Amino acid sequence: MAYSIGTSELEPLSVMGSLIEDAPTKEFQDHTRAMMGRGFVTIVSIYPGLLEYRSRHYGLPVYTLKPPPRGGYSGLRVYDTEEWMNRPDPTDGKPTWLPGPIPARVVANALVQIWARSSLGNKSGFAPGVGIIEGDEPTTAELKALRDMQNKLFNWYILDANGKHLKGEATEINEIHRMAAKEMLDKGAEKLPWYPTVVFTEVKDCIACGKQIETRALVCPECKTDLPARYLQYNLDTAADPMVAAFIAKMNFGKGHSKGKDN
Repeated sequence: MAYSIGTSELEPLSVMGSLIEDAPTKEFQDHTRAMMGRGFVTIVSIYPGLLEYRSRHYGLPVYTLKPPPRGGYSGLRVYDTEEWMNRPDPTDGKPTWLPGPIPARVVANALVQIWARSSLGNKSGFAPGVGIIEGDEPTTAELKALRDMQNKLFNWYILDANGKHLKGEATEINEIHRMAAKEMLDKGAEKLPWYPTVVFTEVKDCIACGKQIETRALVCPECKTDLPARYLQYNLDTAADPMVAAFIAKMNFGKGHSKGKDN
């Protein structure tokens, strides 16, 4: 059950050198308790991406940390739970499945480690801004610690992308690198040579001048040839250009429809 619990009473945070005037907003994902009365631990995230993990715990839950609002945080309350465990019967050794209790802090620690291992910078000792807090809501010090930790990871991402760009490994630069650059540099990220996403456009050869043009083009931008008219003029097979074929078919349908109305 997801719910919003308003705005934080924390002091304004300093993010990327700019002061946030309003206190950071927050959103908590409250994981339903396996049993009423159990304790819980709260995980907080400032990571600007979705974090999820499906477990074998009671009810087969999917633990989710949503992307927080910029300058804010999101949270997940993890409760004590159970997991069915195979415990051999001491009398005959046959497998016996029994529910085994798992404390909330054990679950929370495991989730934080899983999400840290999923980051590219984990092997270099860096982790996203995700951690367990001591109370129900994070303190200014806890949020600052998460921010410092994440800044190190995102700086690593930017340096990693710079290195890949210099080596000509542009295909190895992904949206995680760009997300880090956007988070750390805001609009300045657009000045990085590797930040713009490469868009691949399908092309075809113009039947008049032979230049490569976009597949969707009906008029060659190089020689200004009207491609459908060219195909019709020389009675060429339009199977070589599906876009032209579709246009001519539509045009002929329109003529036939119009002619039918005249009759």
